[in-house]
Amino acid sequence: MKKENYFKIILKSSIFALFIQINLFSQSKITFLNCYNFDSCFNKAHSSKDPETKIEYFSQALLLWKDADGIKNKAIAYNNRGNVYQYLEQYDKAISDYNKAIELNPNYAKAYNNRGVAYDDLKQYDKAISDYTKALELNPNYAEAYNNRGLVYSDLKQYGKAISDFNKVIELNPNITYK
Repeated sequence: MKKENYFKIILKSSIFALFIQINLFSQSKITFLNCYNFDSCFNKAHSSKDPETKIEYFSQALLLWKDADGIKNKAIAYNNRGNVYQYLEQYDKAISDYNKAIELNPNYAKAYNNRGVAYDDLKQYDKAISDYTKALELNPNYAEAYNNRGLVYSDLKQYGKAISDFNKVIELNPNITYK
């Protein structure tokens, strides 16, 4: 084969590959995120109103995370992205993110509470109670975890335990209101 023909074949292949990439790119839902480090992406995620955009920013923040950003902040980002997944009723993804947050920071009471809410939504009440209880071991003044566990006890018709948890909520914060 002549060199000229070889280069023509390579050029045609390259042009065809580029055409396919451009075509795929134009059909995909790609958002260019204008954040360049963990903090900027994290903050943009919090200020966004759109759940899908929040997920993209939290995901970008996690990709850009460095040791200097702190392991606790990485756990918070996983927890917060999990909250968005939970809002979108993508419970498996939410639980996965809560698991990562807990793995990074085993003392993160909010992540246990949030994972408990996901299990509660999935009617996995034993797991929910276990997570709420762990959150309370880590933070005995966590009124929201008492409230959430009380709601599960009420669903399970364990009214004595539910009332005990609701009384603790009132004791910790008499002005708090939950649904």
